[in-house]
Amino acid sequence: MKRIPALIIVTLLLLLSLSLAADATYIYQGLKSPRVIMIVVNGISVEDLVANNLPNIKKSLEKNAAIGLMNTRGAKGTAGSASSYLTIGTGARSKAGKFGDLAVDKGEKVQFHGKLQSFPITGRSQVASPSYPEMSRLSGKLGYTAVPGTLGELLRKAGIKRAVFGNADALGKYHREINLIIMDTRGSTDYGSVARAMNTPDQAIAAIKKGLLKSQFVALEYGDTAKVGSWRDFRTNQKVDAERKRSLREIDSLFGKLSATFMDDDTMIIMVSPFPPVELAKSSLFQAPIIISSRNHRGLLTSASTRWKGMLTNTDIAPTILSFLDVSVPANLRGRSITSIPDDDPLAVVERLEKKSSINYTARSQIIRAYITVVVVALIVISLAFLLSPRGRKLVYFQPILLSLIFFPAVALLGNIPDLPAILLPVVIPLVSLAAGFATWLIWRHNPVVALAVPCLIGLATLIIQLPLGSILERNSILGMNSIIGARFYGIGNEYTGVMLACAVLCAAAWFTIRGDISKTAMSLISSGLFLILTIIIGWPSLGANVGGALSAIGVGIIFTLLLQKTRLTGKHVFLILGGMVVAASILLVADLLSSSSSHAARAASLIGKSGPGPAVEIISRKLATNVRLISYSSWTNILLASAFSFVSLKLGAAQFINRVAENYDLLVIGLKSMALGSIVALLLNDSGVVSAAIMVLYASCSWLYLVLYSNEAPASV
Repeated sequence: MKRIPALIIVTLLLLLSLSLAADATYIYQGLKSPRVIMIVVNGISVEDLVANNLPNIKKSLEKNAAIGLMNTRGAKGTAGSASSYLTIGTGARSKAGKFGDLAVDKGEKVQFHGKLQSFPITGRSQVASPSYPEMSRLSGKLGYTAVPGTLGELLRKAGIKRAVFGNADALGKYHREINLIIMDTRGSTDYGSVARAMNTPDQAIAAIKKGLLKSQFVALEYGDTAKVGSWRDFRTNQKVDAERKRSLREIDSLFGKLSATFMDDDTMIIMVSPFPPVELAKSSLFQAPIIISSRNHRGLLTSASTRWKGMLTNTDIAPTILSFLDVSVPANLRGRSITSIPDDDPLAVVERLEKKSSINYTARSQIIRAYITVVVVALIVISLAFLLSPRGRKLVYFQPILLSLIFFPAVALLGNIPDLPAILLPVVIPLVSLAAGFATWLIWRHNPVVALAVPCLIGLATLIIQLPLGSILERNSILGMNSIIGARFYGIGNEYTGVMLACAVLCAAAWFTIRGDISKTAMSLISSGLFLILTIIIGWPSLGANVGGALSAIGVGIIFTLLLQKTRLTGKHVFLILGGMVVAASILLVADLLSSSSSHAARAASLIGKSGPGPAVEIISRKLATNVRLISYSSWTNILLASAFSFVSLKLGAAQFINRVAENYDLLVIGLKSMALGSIVALLLNDSGVVSAAIMVLYASCSWLYLVLYSNEAPASV
């Protein structure tokens, strides 16, 4: 008889264990599908993932996860992490304001300006960001559509509930930016709590389980990594390193438990660092890792926003979540859904991307500023030296310097093929440019037409060849696009658009000069054909994808062709240029809209078609404002001013030498005039047109001075 109670106890224990087992394999079976779990681990870098033993993350990358390097910038003029969080939830670069890091639970009292204060939360929402009105006002001043809470609002309207957990509060400051990702356009989130920190992986898992009972999108801040950064000023380097390693081990454990507990075909897990570590942010290296685990992602992350294997932007996250949750993505979102490309060692690829982009970004500004300074000084000094001593024999030694300045963009395109450290780039690229300039001068010293054509031909050919290969050289060039700046990730940028157009004009004019027996009709046909090809190369969606640059090519080509005919430009020719631009733009936009991976230009056209002229006015206003701002403070403007000084001073003080150049090299002079006039077109048609314009004028001015110096020392030779 004594066995009966024991049997009952055993039976009850067995039933309880079966119940718990069912719970472990999921009360979750009754959850709504699909589901997105976002884990925010702010303040980590790719180097953190590489340098530490993180077996769960690395195992997932081999099976069902993908990694990428993410541009983390917010709106211009922002440097804090809150704006980067807000950008993820807005789907466009945003500005969070000075109180964007504060979020509160319903009924919670927080320390605010020295006193306990509560903020009302309307409706049934449990969490809110009280400074939403300020964010909304700041977004209205950005010059483009950016609505804080767009992601959460779209999910709310689709009937999808959201939950948020955790914080990174430290040193008496609130860091609850996590709500900026998931909130709606009232600043509110349905469920969760940001008052309680998630200090262990088990706490995080428990919170996510709780959130998934009511929600399909759960965002959790595992704030330990961010707190390590907050405390770094109060800890030794050894202590900071030890704390970071411990935190990373916990993150790895959390990721492993997430995958084991929740991963199935209906679940997407996103682990993201919205902002880089403090030490990288201080150097403006705004990039951080993101890992996505789902049925659709393995290897390297990418998106149509970047067309760059392993690279994406923080604006790509919102469209990705919406797509996975079967919510339509509106056209006004700037990002594109994140996809993946299989790769055997994705972490190593992303590590190389991070190092390369950091080196280029670090060296870029100092090299470009130095180059512009040298160009400005050279133009002024050579012009003054010529005016003071037009017969001076030593003037000849300025010629290789001018050739070196023309060579520089081509060398910058090729100069970082080897993985040079940042400290060597400012030395190697100028030295190679000088060597190329002097070598060209020594070989073709008595043939100025060929001497000028050589660097242009090298630059033009290299640019054209690398474009179908995914702009592989321009992406690694200090004069090209940079993933940290984030202005452009694919195609051809404004710098090299200017280089391509200037080089094309000079090469064509040089060839016409060398041949010498080509009729005006033949020259016009060749010129028209050349610039038609360039228009396609620069503007085609899968090549240059630069509509403004393509329209500039049309303008330069028409001007060059008309001047070759000895035609005086009049008002009717302006309409001819405009007509050509309209036709070219229409063809390129249709091709872009039909493309499987349409560019931002096609998306803008689609938005205008759906919303009317409002977005068009917004785009034009933004481009004009950008141009005015760049003209005002960009160092590229100094090249335009120095070139104007050089030309005017020589025209007034050395007219006889100017006339000699015009007589001996009339076709080259036509090319130089075309570049100068074409620079105006480039200035007007691109949102940073001063860069393209300055580079075209640079080529024209250096070539002009070279011919003046040569004409002074010897008779024409072609």
